Amino acid sequence: MRAFGNILGILLTPVFTAGVVIGAKALDEGRKLEIAHLFAGFTNRFGALIAVGAIYLALLLAIVVVSARVTGVSVSVMLGASPDLASATIGEIISILLAWLIVLGLMVPVFMAVWFAPPLAVFNELGAFDALKASFLGCLKNIVPFLIYGLILLGFAVLASIPLCLGWLVLAPVIGASIYTSYRDIYFT
Repeated sequence: MRAFGNILGILLTPVFTAGVVIGAKALDEGRKLEIAHLFAGFTNRFGALIAVGAIYLALLLAIVVVSARVTGVSVSVMLGASPDLASATIGEIISILLAWLIVLGLMVPVFMAVWFAPPLAVFNELGAFDALKASFLGCLKNIVPFLIYGLILLGFAVLASIPLCLGWLVLAPVIGASIYTSYRDIYFT
C-alpha cells in the first residue's frame, strides 16, 4: 500500500505543482490566492501534467534499476528498505553509497527536465515531452544558479523534514513560488 501511495504522489506532483504556480501567478497579477488554486492542475491541462508525472515516475524507476544493476545493491534497498548495516561488510556499505551517488548524479538531469514542466504545460500549453525538453533547456542555460539553488534547497528540505515533516508546510509553497518566479524570469525576460 505504501508503494501505491508513493507512485500516486509522484504522478500527482506536477498536478499540484501546477496548482501552486497558478496561485503564484494570481498573486503576481494582484489577484487573491484561493484554496482552489492548489487543485487547478486537475482542471487545467491535467492530461499533460499527469503525463509529466508518468514520465517522471518511469525515469525514477529506470535510474533505480540501473543503479542497482551497476552496483549490485538490491532494488528494495534503493527504494528505501533499510539494509542491515550492523552486519554489512565495508564493501556492501560502499556499494550502497555508490548506488546512491549514481542515483543523485542521474537525478540532476531528471530534475532539470521536471522542474519547469508544470508551468510550461499550463501557461505555455506545451505537451508533456515539449514541456520536459523546454524545462531541461531552461535549466541548462542557467545551470550554475540551478545547481546552487538545488544544494540550498536540499539543505532546507533536510531541515523541513526534521520536525515530523512539518517544515514542508512552509517550504512547499516557497518552492512553488520560486518555481513560478524563476520560470517567469527564464522564459519571459
